[in-house]
Amino acid sequence: MKNLLLALIPFLLIGCASVEIEENKTLRYHGHYNVGFEVNEFKPCGIDEMWWIGAWPEEEKIEFGASPEYLEVIGTVTPRGRYGHLGAYKREIHIHKIIVRDIPRKDCNQPENK
Repeated sequence: MKNLLLALIPFLLIGCASVEIEENKTLRYHGHYNVGFEVNEFKPCGIDEMWWIGAWPEEEKIEFGASPEYLEVIGTVTPRGRYGHLGAYKREIHIHKIIVRDIPRKDCNQPENK
């Protein structure tokens, strides 16, 4: 039994690993966004950070108070710094294209294929 537990440790650690953030590269991200008074944030799935939304496609409307929403986007993430209201966010995302915009999902880490 002890050997079985030891053999499972590497697989458990892989499951707990965080997603690596590639700064200044345009990539696909999915997560939830929230907008409100002095709040314009994106919580990417699998990453323990909240990002300030620095840019958003003009054709997409953000209605104050109509969030949170689930998003799948193409965007560029900045290096660590101080962003957003009072510098409260570690990174900023510039969203170039919204692929999916939907109601919040309970299991954030499973994007749906549509």
